[in-house]
Formats: sequence, structure tokens, C-alpha cells
Amino acid sequence: MHPTRLPCALIAGLALALFPCATRASAQSWGFGEDVTIAADQSVEQVRTFGGDALILGEVRGDVLTMGGEARIVGHVGGDVFTFGGSVFVEGGIDGDLLTFGGDAEITGQVGGDVSSKGGDIRIAGEVGGEVQSMGGSVAMEGDAEAPAAMSGGTMRGADLSSLPLASAPGAGAWLGSLVLGAFRRLGFALLVLLLALGMRALAPERLAIVQRAIVREPLSAISHGLAGMLLAWASILGLAITLIGLPIAALLALLALLFGWLGLASSATILGALLPLEALDERPMIRLLAGVGVIWLVSWIPWLGDLLLLLVATAGCGAAMRTRLGRRALPEALGQGPYRSAIA
Repeated sequence: MHPTRLPCALIAGLALALFPCATRASAQSWGFGEDVTIAADQSVEQVRTFGGDALILGEVRGDVLTMGGEARIVGHVGGDVFTFGGSVFVEGGIDGDLLTFGGDAEITGQVGGDVSSKGGDIRIAGEVGGEVQSMGGSVAMEGDAEAPAAMSGGTMRGADLSSLPLASAPGAGAWLGSLVLGAFRRLGFALLVLLLALGMRALAPERLAIVQRAIVREPLSAISHGLAGMLLAWASILGLAITLIGLPIAALLALLALLFGWLGLASSATILGALLPLEALDERPMIRLLAGVGVIWLVSWIPWLGDLLLLLVATAGCGAAMRTRLGRRALPEALGQGPYRSAIA
């Protein structure tokens, strides 16, 4: 899982635990908290799932939307396919575009339009009629062979990858290229955290200091408040996404929730740097910030566990911001000297 997928998949899955009961619609074309299957002899107008997977064996005349689940297209989709927090597997055909946000795309069938992934990888062994774009991920051919740099870094127009030679196994050059690409991708992730932290320091230093004090003094409380707030936000998003009118609002709230998570991570960066037992960091907040961003970059390399740790750090920042009303209300002063040799404590 890539760092760019951070709060998306896990928090969406936790939010769905609040809804143990599922609702069925006619022809099973949408579901809440359950999987949806369109049989080979079925034809429906559209498919929407919230917290469940979608399996399309028959025909969907319109679009397919999943939030918090995967989509497997074995039959035919006449419109677009969009997944939020889940991957897409295309064995059949899609006439429109394919977009994943926080998930991978694997295509062994045909996609008539564009294929785009935000924060995920794309693997293709079929036919793509439009452009292929991956932001925060890679584009690879079948057999996990890395695509050429121009292919993974930009777009392909009207490509049929089934006719391209496939490597039986990635060699040393491909492995090194993948390693370098991953390093730059994670470096971009860390630089974004740094820019957000610098922006908050420049625009609202007093409020940022209040939020950081709340993280240091009561980290468990900050994490619990952050989890509660994230779950409530994603539950509201899923509820709004059920209707066509509420879907644009749900998309906007989802973007705001993700931005809030990034800001929470940026708020915690200085604290992570202050945790390091280095005297050179004493009373040097800018150096502590750079050290904290370095810690985030290193942790992002750890599979799964690194994502979980960064999620907890981001959640703590969000919870502290909620408790302090975005830094407008300071917590009561604590007795004694604060931990971590930091002025913010």
C-alpha cells in the first residue's frame, strides 16, 4: 500500500463497521455494507456499493461506483468505473473510463476510455483505448515487468499492451529502477508534509503550537478524538453518497477529510523530530521539523506497518486539532516540564 492511499481504505473500512445491517435494492444494483453481484443473465442501469465489493458478470448499462470495496468486471460496463479505497480487476469490457482513488487497477480485458489511478499501481495485459495515467504509483506490464519510464511517468494513447513483449522476470536494472522510483515517490510525499507544516508555521504559528501541545500532553486522547471524528466524517460521506444529489457533497467532504488527515500528519512532524535523542535538535524547531519529516519518509518504506503508524500519527494530529478547536482553545496548563525536550510541550 502506498503512502498516498493513507487514511482512505482503512478509515472507510472502519466506518462501515458502524453499519452492520445491509439494504438491498431491486436487481441488487446497489448495496450498503454488503457485496453486490450482477449475474451473467442480469442487466442493470448502474451499480453502487458502499463498504462492499462489486462483481459484474452480466451487463451494467451505466456506471459502476464502489467506496471502500473492490470491483471485478467480468461482463460488460457501458459507462465508467470508479473505486474509492479499492482496486479494480477488469477481465471483461468497459466502454468508458476507469478511475481508482487509493487502489490498484489490473486490466486483462478491454477499457475503451482512459485508465487513471491516484495513489495506486496499474498493471495491464489487455487493450486500453485512451490514456493511462498513474499518480503516486507505477504502470507495469503483465508479469510485474516495469514499464518504460515514459510509460509509468506519463501517458500512453491508444495502446494495446497485449502485443508487447513481456519480460519473464524483472532484472537488476528493473529492480533498481523500481527502487529509485519508489524513493522519489516517497520523497515527494515527505516534501508535501514539509510544505504543509511550513505553511501552518507561517500562517498560524500560535494555533499550530496549541495543537502540538495537545498532541504531546494527551496523545491517547488525541488519537481517540481523531478516530471518532474520522469515523463520523466517513459515515456522513457514505450516507450522502447514496443519493445523486448528495454525491458531489460526499466527494467534497472526502477531499476535505483527506486534506485534514494530511494537515494532522504535518502538525505531528515537529514532535516526531523532537522524539529523537539528539542534542542538536534542542531548541531548534526548524531542524526538529526536518528531522520529523525524515522520520516520516523512513517509516513510509515499511510495508503495511508503516502505513498504520503514519495513520495513527495523522489521527493524533486531527484529534488534537478537534480538541483545541483548530488551535483556538488551549488545553489547561500541565504541571512540570513537558517531555521530548521541546518548547511546544
